[in-house]
Amino acid sequence: MTKDEIRESLRRGFSAYATKQHRAGLVLGGRLSVVKQNAALAKMPDDEFDALAREEMERAMQRMKAQQQAFHPVAPVHDIEEVLS
Repeated sequence: MTKDEIRESLRRGFSAYATKQHRAGLVLGGRLSVVKQNAALAKMPDDEFDALAREEMERAMQRMKAQQQAFHPVAPVHDIEEVLS
């Protein structure tokens, strides 16, 4: 493979990854919206809902980081905070 072919292959791979992440974010946003509405109906205070959501997001982030380290050892995918900084 030439350098340009390798670059194109990497571009397609990361593009597919970004597309999947975007779609997953849309699904997550929709689900969180429904759960937040249900929490409001259950008269759960916003700060309590936010704390629960942060706990669950932290657990999910830990799993995703562990999977990233296991499955992407050659080209790690950075946290969104790292990319935006």
